[in-house]
Amino acid sequence: MSCVPAAPRHPARDALLIAGLAFALRFGIALFSNGGLGGLYGYDAGVYYGAADALIHGRVPYRDFILLHPPLLMLVLTPFAALGRITTDHAGYITANVAFNVLAALNAVLVWRIAGLWGFTRRAALIGGLFYAIWWGAITGEYGLRLEPLGTVLFLLAVLFLAQGRALPAGLALGATCCVKIWWAVPLLIVLTWHLARREQRPAAGRLAAGAAAAGVIIAGPFFALAASDTWHRVVTDQLGRRYNAGANVRIETLAGLRKAMPHLPTPLLAAAAAIIGALFVAAVVVGWRQAPARLAVAVLAAQFVLLMVSPSFFSFYGGFIAGSLSLTVAAASNPAPARWRLDHRVGLIAAGVAGLVTLVALGRSRDLVDPFPGATFERATAGLRCVITDSTSGLILMNRLSDDLEHGCPVWVDVTGHTYFGAAKSDELSRRDNPAWQHLLQRYLLSGDAAVIVRPPGTQPSAQTLRLLRRHPVIARGDGFVLYRITR
Repeated sequence: MSCVPAAPRHPARDALLIAGLAFALRFGIALFSNGGLGGLYGYDAGVYYGAADALIHGRVPYRDFILLHPPLLMLVLTPFAALGRITTDHAGYITANVAFNVLAALNAVLVWRIAGLWGFTRRAALIGGLFYAIWWGAITGEYGLRLEPLGTVLFLLAVLFLAQGRALPAGLALGATCCVKIWWAVPLLIVLTWHLARREQRPAAGRLAAGAAAAGVIIAGPFFALAASDTWHRVVTDQLGRRYNAGANVRIETLAGLRKAMPHLPTPLLAAAAAIIGALFVAAVVVGWRQAPARLAVAVLAAQFVLLMVSPSFFSFYGGFIAGSLSLTVAAASNPAPARWRLDHRVGLIAAGVAGLVTLVALGRSRDLVDPFPGATFERATAGLRCVITDSTSGLILMNRLSDDLEHGCPVWVDVTGHTYFGAAKSDELSRRDNPAWQHLLQRYLLSGDAAVIVRPPGTQPSAQTLRLLRRHPVIARGDGFVLYRITR
């Protein structure tokens, strides 16, 4: 990632093409989904926005409410939560989701820009940026609010600074990635080790470390000062204690996009297709390694991939974690190599073509990524009620109840399922539905307000007994398969 002088100029229209395609694919998923822009973007998006809203209402994360990640995403979302507080929760939430689509477009352009700084050809830079724009693994992590696009933009900024010979701001950016998600500590360690192993780069290693430490102190330090033990356990130990939820074959097939594009493919064919795509990207890594400026990015990609394979949990959007380093590797694999190499720059082009084909098929099956929710109907039904309780903060946001509940002092659990990672409800053996301690906590919470609605899909967390207790109360509204109950005492 060292500075490469006299980098060739690349037309700005390339950047506009890359940014436009990246934004359109991500924004289009929400716009043309079953739920549209007013739908449920998923559980996690509500948690992150809810944490920001809780913070501006005076509630301190880790100490006053559960948050299982470092605080930077919450801090970034506070302006959007402030907008939601003075307008509507839904307006702030939608604005934030669209802003993260823009952030994804910036990430794709950064890949293109870095490839240019490394001295790569216009075609190689364009392929790298377009790969980021169209790769399904990046899209699934960036069509709404998630940790992945924020961590990636900081990582790519760090690579950009290193390409310009600016170690201190690169260290600040890398340190900030760790304040988004602790997984980014692995790329940080790879970058530091890389520089320490080279005598001429050791002074830069010191500036990198200083910048990373400063970022950690500035961003996370205040929260450790307010609740050191709770912050450590929620951010670190609770994450390490999560259950292993997918095998390596499932993870590789998901990263390849096949689980979304071809969900009904017989298992042997699915495994064969994953093996072919995997071999192609291994070839891209081998070819990309020949480009000296990209070798550190390739090393980071290898470490990130291993981490994805061994991490306790895995979800489809985790592909966003490697999107930046993978796209830089594809750009490197698209740049002409010395004649002595048998594998050449066509590998990167083929990888981008395969990624585009898989994404094209997956897009046809993506209408279920944002689900419908009767937010306006439930908002009218709960008018005048003090506290509304849901098992997902996203529901409160779409009903425009989140800010009201926080202002009323209601017991808003920002991350409802986060309560299962510690205390009496923690269990490595039982599912949430079969965990009596967790069900007892959930029942008390759902029945603590004036109205309640189960937002998450059937089978996600409430047991049959919990649902029976809820159904004893009168129904005040229905819509899109959801039921709003008036809690009576």
